[in-house]
Amino acid sequence: MGGRCSTLYCPEAGPPETTEPESLRAAQAAWSANNVEWTELCRLARVGRRVAREQGRIAELHELMEQWRAEAERRGDRSAQEESTREIVWILESWGRLDEARRLEYRRAMEFDQQLLLPLGDF
Repeated sequence: MGGRCSTLYCPEAGPPETTEPESLRAAQAAWSANNVEWTELCRLARVGRRVAREQGRIAELHELMEQWRAEAERRGDRSAQEESTREIVWILESWGRLDEARRLEYRRAMEFDQQLLLPLGDF
């Protein structure tokens, strides 16, 4: 190394743990745990979204949002499904994948936004 760097070795210290609840790692870990309640999982997905955006970790954000959307669809949670889909559309647009983003946005709008409730009865 040419004498211009140092190495610090601490055998008793293991890998750094991220116990902070406001971390992307905590949000990602929640998806592999089977005992996390749905409301907590949604909260962690939102935390993960915020942290990943702040850190510019868009590929990880995309993966997290895809997992959240799939689970929301499986559970029938339309609100979480729409929220995650909107984020995925934003990511796809930022990557220049405009056709894919438009198709997903169109599908999202048809399923969630454009539903007009009509009153029952005579007009």
